[in-house]
Amino acid sequence: MRPHAHLRDVSGGLSLRELPRVARQGGKGRMVTIVEINAEPTPLTEEGISDYLIQGKTGEILPRLVDEVKRLRSRSRAKEEAPASEGGTDIWGMQSW
Repeated sequence: MRPHAHLRDVSGGLSLRELPRVARQGGKGRMVTIVEINAEPTPLTEEGISDYLIQGKTGEILPRLVDEVKRLRSRSRAKEEAPASEGGTDIWGMQSW
C-alpha cells in the first residue's frame, strides 16, 4: 500500500496535487488557509493559491512547526487554568487587560 493511498480514498479520488486548488475553490463559506512548505515557490505560490509559503526542507520545518504549536497550546492551557487577575501579558508578551 502506498503511504498516501488513504488520503486519496477520503479525497474522492483527487490527487494530493489538486487538493489545495479544490480547497480554495470549494470552501463553501468556510475560511480556508493554505500553507505551502517547499524549498522553492511553486505554481501554488505564483497563482495565489497558497496564503503562506514557508521556504525550506519539509523534514526540518514540520517538526519545528509541530513543536511550536504544542508549546503554544500548552501555554494557552496553562493560562486558562491560572486564576483570573487584572491585566497581565499574553503568550507573545503583549499587555492584556
